[in-house]
Amino acid sequence: MRVTFVSGWAGLPCLYPHIAERVDFLVPFFSHSPAQIEQALATECELLIGWSTGAHLILKQLELAGRTAGQIILIAPFLDFPNCVAPRIVNRMRQRLLREAEATVEDFWARCGNRHQACPPLKKEQIESLATGLDFLNSSTAKPEAGRASRLTLVRCQDDQLVPEAAFQATLGALGHASVTSIAAAHLPTEPQLTRIIADVSGSALF
Repeated sequence: MRVTFVSGWAGLPCLYPHIAERVDFLVPFFSHSPAQIEQALATECELLIGWSTGAHLILKQLELAGRTAGQIILIAPFLDFPNCVAPRIVNRMRQRLLREAEATVEDFWARCGNRHQACPPLKKEQIESLATGLDFLNSSTAKPEAGRASRLTLVRCQDDQLVPEAAFQATLGALGHASVTSIAAAHLPTEPQLTRIIADVSGSALF
């Protein structure tokens, strides 16, 4: 079973080490460019998963993803990030990122619910790519159509401090046909929580 996982901003493989070893794990604005993400979405898979920014990128190309993926799971999705976090906050985060990259990423992870993960040393080009990702989040809007996804599930994280309930409901309203599941998690579900979501939605214990 081919599984593609499109992670979020600074959603490094160390956050989901076991999953990252077993699926096509893509990190936008870090190790994968927007063109590479689009190419991945155009590649057939049985299960496509997007978390946060990854979910947003899939929403922007839902018609394409719906043609190639048997099932789609979008975790903590949003149509536009400024309705989740004020652009001035993202801009301050960008400025700090260029000065204190690892500390900025670790603080972001803590806000997402992971307070124990250390950020590995980041190279200059990686930092610049992450900064580009923040610029993208401040300006991007997804306007998804129904697409052709036979099975689409949105996952609401009940303790999410980044994507509020109103933003999640706006995503659901734009889609109409999606199933919804809710979990007791912060913006970043733990790896055991994520594996349970995958098993429950796909019906396959992949990990």
